[in-house]
Amino acid sequence: MALKIDITKAFDSVSWSFLLKTLITSGFNPIWIKWISNLLHSTRYSILVNGSPTGFIQPSKGLRQGCPLSPLLFTLVANQLSQLINTSISEGRLTLSNTALKAKSTCCHTFFADDLLITCKASVSNARTLKHIFKIFGDAAGLHINYQKSSVIFSKFTRRKRSILNMLQCKEDVFPFKYLGLPLSFIGFRKFHCNALIDKISKKLSYWSTKLLSTAGKVELIKPKDEGGLGVRKLKDLQVTSQCVLAWDFLLSKDRLWISWFHHRYTTSSNFWNAIPKISHSILWKNMINVRETLLNAIHFSIGDGQFFKAISDPWCEGATLLQKFGYRIVRRLGFTWNSSLSQLMIDGGWNFELLEEDIFKPIRDCLCTLTIHSRTDRLLWDRGNFTFKNVWESCRVINPEVNWSKICWGKARPRLSVNGVFLFQDRLSSMYNLQIRKVQLAPRCSLCLQGIDTRNHLFVQCLFARNFWKWLADTLD
Repeated sequence: MALKIDITKAFDSVSWSFLLKTLITSGFNPIWIKWISNLLHSTRYSILVNGSPTGFIQPSKGLRQGCPLSPLLFTLVANQLSQLINTSISEGRLTLSNTALKAKSTCCHTFFADDLLITCKASVSNARTLKHIFKIFGDAAGLHINYQKSSVIFSKFTRRKRSILNMLQCKEDVFPFKYLGLPLSFIGFRKFHCNALIDKISKKLSYWSTKLLSTAGKVELIKPKDEGGLGVRKLKDLQVTSQCVLAWDFLLSKDRLWISWFHHRYTTSSNFWNAIPKISHSILWKNMINVRETLLNAIHFSIGDGQFFKAISDPWCEGATLLQKFGYRIVRRLGFTWNSSLSQLMIDGGWNFELLEEDIFKPIRDCLCTLTIHSRTDRLLWDRGNFTFKNVWESCRVINPEVNWSKICWGKARPRLSVNGVFLFQDRLSSMYNLQIRKVQLAPRCSLCLQGIDTRNHLFVQCLFARNFWKWLADTLD
């Protein structure tokens, strides 16, 4: 079950004495603690009577709203609740969900300021333990749970729901539910789940386009490029870039919670490079799998001590695994397991060619002779400089050739003229001829000479009005 907890007037209810004791036990400098104490005790409230402040009230609890220190101080206080929950787990009084136990995870709660989400096994004993924890913490810190606004979300196979709800005195919620403004669900999202979010974004975009900025003004928010466009990045390219960044983190970072969770869920019998996604798998995981080829074409396996790379399941051998390059018949003779490290093919900082003396291993020997071993740990390197979002985006997108007119458009001209210049060179001006191509029923006649069709060449070169204008401009400049 998952508990979405609401704290009654969180920032206004923090006990000062509890906060100061928390700072002391956390090892903060006494001078710093004294500063915080003076900051708290200097708070004064005044009541407006007929529009004029009258008298002062000395509070004894609460944090100042708007103070940049307040969220940090509140986090220190909330961390004590986190420690109470972790202690209950370690002592066996609070049981994790079966999924968390299988993943060997001890994390069952998340805090974001005063937004608290707790997951655990659905049982009356767990509900009783949590309520006892909330009471101890509330009495000490002044932060009490508003059970009327809190909710419990059960899986569909949960028993004794009514007993748990009676114990917690909370209402029941269902998936998908909102946490931090986003819908959460244990199944894949459908389009209708995000309708409210889409409508909200659409309203903001509509207001933005009609009320706030012109096209030129919007382009000012994004640096222009030299490839013939307005410099606006494609959302598809940004999506692929973000997926590559997640995949990179998945390959290199082992201690993050979401990564250890994904390893447990999706790579127990495979690894990232050969995992086969299923329909039931997370859309995030499937998107990461979809960018494997893009990622593989942009990285380099720098071989060191061989401890990090897998011998037969990582594509360290010229962008392919040993299985892909030499086949199962040859590789199985090595006697390696799926998780055998590359170091088993090494000896004394070099390749162990004695292990590969048989003639059947000659293709592997020839391949290893072309690979360099470095005197350090294994590393994944990005081919185009350092691994940054910009460099990844440059690798993922389709790079168009530079155009020779970009500097003309994006020089010192006003943004509105620059945008119109780009539209001119791309033949995208809203002339009647172009509008007719876009299925707008208009007569494509030049409104200046009333003779030709108002194509780009006619408007700026062939039209009598245009020729007279260029002649006048040339005479004026001379």
